[in-house]
Amino acid sequence: MTHAYIEAAKLADAAASQFSKKFLGAVLNAGRLTLLAETRQLIVDDKKLTLTVQQFKVLKAMFEMHGEGIAEASKREIFKRAGILQQYSENFRFRDLFKSRPGIWGSVVREGNRGMLRLQT
Repeated sequence: MTHAYIEAAKLADAAASQFSKKFLGAVLNAGRLTLLAETRQLIVDDKKLTLTVQQFKVLKAMFEMHGEGIAEASKREIFKRAGILQQYSENFRFRDLFKSRPGIWGSVVREGNRGMLRLQT
């Protein structure tokens, strides 16, 4: 490896570490919903739900898109933003991701028009 490559890798690692530290304490809000990054918890009307890593990544992407004014998005775009697109096929049912947390599908995440998904804020 070249010296420049090693230095670039060190800089990338440092930047990733800084980003992780900044986001670790993040709190994302969307109406009645609050997403706590540090504990991977979703608060819905004062009820706390602990999320799996995949559930958290998906909801984080949806919260960020909601904050950008994007009310509905395709599952493909949500998975892409969450960094987990390659793990699911086109036939994957999005709601299956939330089977372990039945209170989320329908009351927090809902299908909109033409298979688009949205947060129920």
